[in-house]
Amino acid sequence: MALLLIYIAILGFICIRDLTRKPAALDFVVAGRNQGVWGVYASLMATMLGASATLGVAESATKIGWSAMWWLVAGAIGLLLQAGILTSSIAAFKPCSLPELAEKLVSQQAKRVVAIIIGVAWIGIVAAQFYIGYEFIKLFSIPALSREWGVVIAGAITICYTMCGGQLSVVRTDKLQVLLIFAAFIAAAIALTIGGGQMSFEANATLPQFELLNARFGLQELVLVLFAAGGAFFLGPDVVSRSFIARTPRIAKLATLLAAISFLIFGVVITYMGVWDSTNYPSSKDNPIIHIGALLPFPIKLLFSLGLISVLLSSANTCLINCAIIVGRDIFGCGSVRSLRMAVLVLGLLAMLLAFLDYGIIELLLLSYSIYTPGVAIPLVVALLACRKFKINQRVWLAAVIIGGACGLASAIAPTVFPKLFPVVGGVIAFAISIVSIKHNSVE
Repeated sequence: MALLLIYIAILGFICIRDLTRKPAALDFVVAGRNQGVWGVYASLMATMLGASATLGVAESATKIGWSAMWWLVAGAIGLLLQAGILTSSIAAFKPCSLPELAEKLVSQQAKRVVAIIIGVAWIGIVAAQFYIGYEFIKLFSIPALSREWGVVIAGAITICYTMCGGQLSVVRTDKLQVLLIFAAFIAAAIALTIGGGQMSFEANATLPQFELLNARFGLQELVLVLFAAGGAFFLGPDVVSRSFIARTPRIAKLATLLAAISFLIFGVVITYMGVWDSTNYPSSKDNPIIHIGALLPFPIKLLFSLGLISVLLSSANTCLINCAIIVGRDIFGCGSVRSLRMAVLVLGLLAMLLAFLDYGIIELLLLSYSIYTPGVAIPLVVALLACRKFKINQRVWLAAVIIGGACGLASAIAPTVFPKLFPVVGGVIAFAISIVSIKHNSVE
């Protein structure tokens, strides 16, 4: 418990320093747009390695085996495509948010529509981080903690230090947190390999056969994950926002490429941890990551605990600040630091309420991505790739956004009525309509 308080105190010191310096609006929104490769890379990795990429994937591995890796593989593929196709172009526009990019590519009305869809979808992303907060905090010798109080504690910490310095505080704390995350998982992987602590292995325990598709995770599920998760990482507001803070487009591209490779490696490691734990401790009811953390030797356990709380906070703060910027600036037109802090508070509280509804981690993420990818990512990619040679018909393009988002929302609200791949259908329709929006409006 004392270690947790020391950790929070360090974060508090960083953020209070930013608060006393009264950050300018540009610092609050895009961290001054002066970050180098390390700053962008660290913030990107800290953002991506959240609850879904760690606990969510590890938990899925206990149910579907090695197929759980596809969630992170899809993310890495999306990042590689982003680095190769989009990052330099996006950074060149110097937007402060994805809705602002939509405004520059299409129209002011497009900005508002995109902002509304992202605002709705990304509250679920923040909620997913808060949802699992209690699991992390339990590692700090608070075993009796209820899920509700875990959500409150995780939410309160994230909201407070995000409000202090905005994007500037997020980036500065991310640099510390990503080092803790790397050290924690490296140490845990070594301990898994050589044993130690309370770890004991069943004599005949063998890992299940390496299969990326099986009876519990077939082609249909693979298509949905590649579409929803891959699309969200390809052009997600939290992921892409890391390019906004880069000093140059080249820095943004290089950092994104390095992050994609690192994320793929983490995908293998985290899935392995989930498969390993379910094989050697099949009766365990705890999340594999949490269970492994409890078995580690004491010094490594402390490091792992700090790494996991960093996983929670580093991802939650980025998602929260970007959601607040989008809602505050792009929907309500409030660009002052004071108004953005209020947006952080209100949206953080809404995310906490959603986390109380007891959805699963992956379920919350998939729900959000299924709305976002067909409704925003696909039409915006088409507009970005076409903008240099074509004009965009605003009304037709907005139809693509609305229809794509509606298909994802329908699937999320009534999963028993609409088929599992209905968001993919919405994405195909959105893509077709987006193509039509530029086909007859080419610049001579």
